[in-house]
Amino acid sequence: PALWLDPYEAATNTTPMFFELPTAKASAVTRSVYFNTSGIGYFKMVYPDVGQLQLSAEVSSLSITGNAAFVVKPYEFLVDNVLRTSDSAANPAASDASGNVFIQAGQDFSVRITARNAAHKITDNSGTTPVTPLSTFTSYGRTTRLFGKEAVPEGVRLFSDAAALLPSGGNNPAIGNRDIGGGSFGLNSSTLGQATVTNLNWPEVGIIRLQPRILQTGSEANGDYLGAGDVTRYTSPNIGRFIPRGFVASGQSVVPRSDIATCAASSFTYLGEPFLVSNLTLNATATGGTTTQNYAG
Repeated sequence: PALWLDPYEAATNTTPMFFELPTAKASAVTRSVYFNTSGIGYFKMVYPDVGQLQLSAEVSSLSITGNAAFVVKPYEFLVDNVLRTSDSAANPAASDASGNVFIQAGQDFSVRITARNAAHKITDNSGTTPVTPLSTFTSYGRTTRLFGKEAVPEGVRLFSDAAALLPSGGNNPAIGNRDIGGGSFGLNSSTLGQATVTNLNWPEVGIIRLQPRILQTGSEANGDYLGAGDVTRYTSPNIGRFIPRGFVASGQSVVPRSDIATCAASSFTYLGEPFLVSNLTLNATATGGTTTQNYAG
C-alpha cells in the first residue's frame, strides 16, 4: 500500500494536494514545502495499512539529508459474523433479559476479527473541516491487510468489556480461548487482515461485547503494537443472551407423606400424596459444571 503525502505549499493553502510517495530514491519527486518561523515544515500523511516505515528526504542543493522510521498501528478492531458454532445460528444481539437466546454458557461460538484503519477523511489547515476522502485517490478499503504479517506476527487477545456487560456489574470471567495469534490473520489472499475463530466460549449468563486488544508478548504488561502501544478502539455487537447449560440439585432431603402427621415414618409416598423437599440447593451451571453467578434475581 502507498504512503500518501499532502504538503502545504503556502501558508494559507487549505486544499489537499495528495500524491503517492515512491518507494525508491531513483523515483523521488520534488515538492516545495512551507516552513514556519520556527523552521518547521508540516505534512499531512496517510497510510492505509499497518507496520513500520521509513521516510527519507533530502535538500540536494544543500547536501542535507534525513530519515525517520515510524510505526502505524490499527485504528480499531471490528468484531462481526458472530455465530453459534454448533449450527451456525446467528447471534440475536439481545439488548436485555427479554431478548432472544443465543447460546448456553460455556458453549463454543465463532467470530471474525478485522484490523481496520481510520475512515479516510482528511481535514484542512484548521484541523476541523473534512475535505476530499482518500478514496478519490485509491481504492484501498478499511481493512489493514498487513496485520499479522509482521516479522514477529502481532495477534489479538479478546476481552468481555466490563462497561458493556449485562447484568451491569455482574461476574465477568475471561473469554475461553481468547488469544488469537498473528498467524491466524490472513490465511489466504481473501482474508488479509482478518481472523475467524470458532472455539470461543464464555462461562456465564448475560450479554457481552467483545473487545479485541493487541496480544501481549514476552514481558509486556499490556499489548504493544511494534512499540506504538495498544489498540483500544473496537466495534462489536451485543453478543447474547447466554443462558445456563443446566441446573444441578444438591443437599435435598425428602419427607414422604408429609401431610399425614400421625402416620409412621415412611420410605415412600402414594401417587397423588404430598411430600416435603427441604434443604434443596439449585445451581445454574455452564458447560463443565461451573456455577453461573449472574443467574440471579
